[in-house]
Amino acid sequence: MAWRSNNAGDGLHFAGTMGITLPFSVWAWAKTNPSTSFGVVLSLTDDTAALEVHRCTLESGTARATSRAAGAASSAISANTYIDGLWNGMFYRFLSTTSRSVSLNGGAIVTSTTNRNPTGLVSTRIGSQFTGAVLNGNIGIDVGTVTVWSGDMEAHIPRLYAGVNPATIAPESILAHLDLEGPNCIKHGPLTVNSGSANSGCFIPPPVHVSPWRDRARVRRAA
Repeated sequence: MAWRSNNAGDGLHFAGTMGITLPFSVWAWAKTNPSTSFGVVLSLTDDTAALEVHRCTLESGTARATSRAAGAASSAISANTYIDGLWNGMFYRFLSTTSRSVSLNGGAIVTSTTNRNPTGLVSTRIGSQFTGAVLNGNIGIDVGTVTVWSGDMEAHIPRLYAGVNPATIAPESILAHLDLEGPNCIKHGPLTVNSGSANSGCFIPPPVHVSPWRDRARVRRAA
């Protein structure tokens, strides 16, 4: 099973950034449930109304890598659209304040180069985002696994999309492996479940433990 969010405000929260800083790359499997106008796959945020954030989303039919600072956001938007209701593989990359990129389902890399330098980042979130007063921003998303590396992992997109275990790819550079589909995950907290059917959700930052990958076929069958 995957972690499922059904309502605006459903989300998972880790109090801290798990050591994730620029430059970093993200690979995730997620799907819409059954359709998504805005779903947060992963975000590093300041948890205030200012909404300073590096954010990975499924949004308006596309995957987007967004940096927002001083009230202005810039996004790299995937060249292709996601397959609604099915599992999709997303690659997000944040190399610097002037380089954020995205690739959806093994498609072309798209990069945004506008300077955005979010500051005061204190939280890691999946599902919803915090805007200082309320949790919002998620309408129907299932998330299976999310892996974060230090540096640029673009060269590994074909292997990741083919279903290779992300924990075996450049393991020395892995900053966090978030396994949200297994019932027996080891939790390294604190992890707060805001709502949603998140009974199997957990954050697993190595080197303490890297959860074994369920192969791509099983992830695609997750509910």
